[in-house]
Amino acid sequence: MKQPIRIEELSLLGYVSKAFRRHLNFRRVVGLYRRRLSRKIFAKCGGIVQYGPFAGMQWLDNPRWGRSEQGVMILGLYEQEVLENLAGAPAHFRVFVDVGAADGYYAVGLLHSGKVDRSVAFESIPECRTAISRLADKNGVLDKITILGTASDRFVDTLRTHKINSHETMFLIDIEGAEFKVLTEEVFAFLKDSMIIVETHAHIYADPQGEMERLVERASLTHRVTTWYPGARNPWTIKELEEFTEIDRWILCSEGRVEVQQWLRFDPL
Repeated sequence: MKQPIRIEELSLLGYVSKAFRRHLNFRRVVGLYRRRLSRKIFAKCGGIVQYGPFAGMQWLDNPRWGRSEQGVMILGLYEQEVLENLAGAPAHFRVFVDVGAADGYYAVGLLHSGKVDRSVAFESIPECRTAISRLADKNGVLDKITILGTASDRFVDTLRTHKINSHETMFLIDIEGAEFKVLTEEVFAFLKDSMIIVETHAHIYADPQGEMERLVERASLTHRVTTWYPGARNPWTIKELEEFTEIDRWILCSEGRVEVQQWLRFDPL
């Protein structure tokens, strides 16, 4: 006798039999399908970002990071809330520091858009640093970007070496959980006049809530904090998707995350 389907199994994965899933990494298959859709969008748009503050930027044909995200980046939907916060930041922030810069989407995009005059990109993966350089060169801003390695426990010293002034600088930090180690009280004090956006990864720690609370506490003397989660996307307004099926449109909106992402924005007091 067949077992009834339990309510908690009524998800996309729930409809795929356990026997089938034993022989197939379903998440990987979906990721590969997203990559296929992304390549289709890339080709259709000639590799040029179509919407959002980075419209007109030429994207990489073969990025080191986020190949499945090419489509959503080209359509200006990728991390849309982050884009809006950076593009809408106060005008005196003319320098951008990207910690965990991946392929340079933000570091180069903000230069291309004219929002900032200078970018400093920290990235630990050598192939990604090469990709950032290629992207900057492709978009004519190579002379305006500094590409560095990992943000270490001497982060403040490195910022001083590169003449970072907190009053004119905004930060984006996305370093897969290391944000809780890099953002010390000393760092917040040095960046007391900076806007700082952080993609958090507290879920990798044993005490996620505690990590978040301690991070906010370390910033409390210099910054106020706001938080957000990913919001709505509307693939029906995008003419480049007219030939795509409904399910493919929604798949293209996905960023393929395992967890629901939480972001923090720290603004100077």
